[in-house]
Formats: sequence, C-alpha cells, structure tokens
Amino acid sequence: FTSGAGFKHFAYGDMRAGEIRAYSNYPEEWQQRYLSCNYFALDPVVILAKRTMRPVVWSHADRQRYTVKERLFFDEARDFGVASGIIVPIKGGFGRTAMLALASD
Repeated sequence: FTSGAGFKHFAYGDMRAGEIRAYSNYPEEWQQRYLSCNYFALDPVVILAKRTMRPVVWSHADRQRYTVKERLFFDEARDFGVASGIIVPIKGGFGRTAMLALASD
C-alpha cells in the first residue's frame, strides 16, 4: 500500500493512556531515535493531527513556520530519509487513537 500510494515509509501507531504500539518500516535507527528522544511529544505533525483529528500533510520545506527545536527535529528526520508525508488520525473506541503516517524522502 505504501509504495502504491507513492510513499517510501509507513508507520501505524495505536495509542491508549500513554501506551503506544507501533508498526513501521521507517529506518530502524530513526525509530529508535524517535522513541528514545520522546519525539512523539515534540513532533508538530503528530500534535496537530491529535488535536484536530484531521489528516495533516507536511513537508520539510515548510519547516520555517515551526520553532527552532521543531526545525531541528525536521532536519534530523530528513537526515534519516523522512522529508514529507501525510498523517491520518483514527479515533477508536475506549479512548484509543490510532495514526497512520506515510512519508517519503
């Protein structure tokens, strides 16, 4: 599905009360970095998608509208081959939220 839609990477995350389960083909080093640095709490695309519960299209090219810390995050993501994409939030039952992210370099 990912490549058929024109993307290189996917991530599917299921979140509930602080617990996150994710499935992804993002580069392993980027996944480890994202989790160990708690980028989930910084990632402006994830934050906006959670807040609005609407799909968010994003690109490294738009990074100038973010804070310095967020720009550094986007720069680091690009270094790992993640430079643009879309994230789609999915409201589930029992307070769960899932997100499907598709990204390209």
